[in-house]
Amino acid sequence: VRVFPRETLDHIRDVGKDDFGNLLEVFVDEQGGSPLRCCLRPAAPGDRLALIAYRPFSRPGPMPRLDQCLSTPITAAATRSRVSI
Repeated sequence: VRVFPRETLDHIRDVGKDDFGNLLEVFVDEQGGSPLRCCLRPAAPGDRLALIAYRPFSRPGPMPRLDQCLSTPITAAATRSRVSI
């Protein structure tokens, strides 16, 4: 498991949309424990998160369904511009 590229996360947070055009919606992880791919740690109770659809590959591979989308939470703390936190 690897951390998402910082530039990719900054871009998603800046434009307010993920790789599939879904608007970022911030939510609070009340209980904590969500696995965060932005920093490889579990969310703490009360952390503000956004669930994104991330496309890790730019070209299709031998298993198209697996190449399409990875849905995962990221912290909203560094979210800028269009997403209010």
